[in-house]
Amino acid sequence: MLNDADIVQYDLNPDESITDHDAVCIAQAGKLLQIGYLEYETAVYGTVYHKNGERHYYISAKENRITQFMHQCYNQNIYPAPVKYFFKRYDLVNQTEEEVQHQFRLEVARKLRATYPPVFFTALDELTKPLAANSAFGLMKGLCEQLDSSFDFHQLQLFDSLAHRLLQGRLLTQEGYWLLKQWLDKEYEKIAVEPVASGDYRRTYAGFAYQKPDGSIAYFCDAFPYMSMEKQRLFLCKGYLVTPVLTVTYYADSFQHLENSRQTFDNALRTYLGERYLKLMAILRTLPASVDVKRYRDYLEQITAAGSATALEAFRYYGYLWNVL
Repeated sequence: MLNDADIVQYDLNPDESITDHDAVCIAQAGKLLQIGYLEYETAVYGTVYHKNGERHYYISAKENRITQFMHQCYNQNIYPAPVKYFFKRYDLVNQTEEEVQHQFRLEVARKLRATYPPVFFTALDELTKPLAANSAFGLMKGLCEQLDSSFDFHQLQLFDSLAHRLLQGRLLTQEGYWLLKQWLDKEYEKIAVEPVASGDYRRTYAGFAYQKPDGSIAYFCDAFPYMSMEKQRLFLCKGYLVTPVLTVTYYADSFQHLENSRQTFDNALRTYLGERYLKLMAILRTLPASVDVKRYRDYLEQITAAGSATALEAFRYYGYLWNVL
């Protein structure tokens, strides 16, 4: 570990062979980075959930890991707080990367603990005790028939995302959800494409369609998939009709002009998530509420009174998924 005196004594001069000014700057910056003098940025995704009467925190630097964890929670009828993204910059003059990461994770856990009042978890526990409805299963089975042997990976991905959202919304039972997943796995096998591909040079985009109360339709797209999920939650809480998120990764070895991938993705959004898909979302919004409406509204008042805007937004988000709001 280095201190300020060590940095003063450290040789920041570039190699004598480097004469170009820009190259000199790059070389000096590299040395500063090596000794930990430049800022170090760390970032994690975090959530908090209630299990066996206690709060637990799940924090990961990997988006796919926390996504998998959230899926596992809903499969066990556990309703965590929506995932949040946290980042912070540190200098490494007096700390190692490992110490900074540990410190930051503790900070995130403390923030999550302070954000959600006890009544938030009491409400989630009590409202989700009764068995979930399976009111969306018939509609989803109809979609299965339409998509059977369609060999369309994007349609299948959207189906997967929609089924998971309906499980969160308690409009599918766990048994109903897994029946749909079994069908989906067979469809993936038919096209011999794994849901997760790999490659060195790639660009990923995520986006969705939404319809405002005035009937206008718009699309949201971002190269950071988490931002699409965050916007999706925000728009749901505004009362918009919102489709599942479509995520596409373009690889340089199969997509010759990677710089044009954004426009290609925009075209895909409009192809797959147009008026027809929004009509499906409107039909799903007409299904009966999947939790006790009166109890939900009682808890909504209590959470509002607790004064945490983030907790209130999270509870309202679940309210829209449950077709209460």
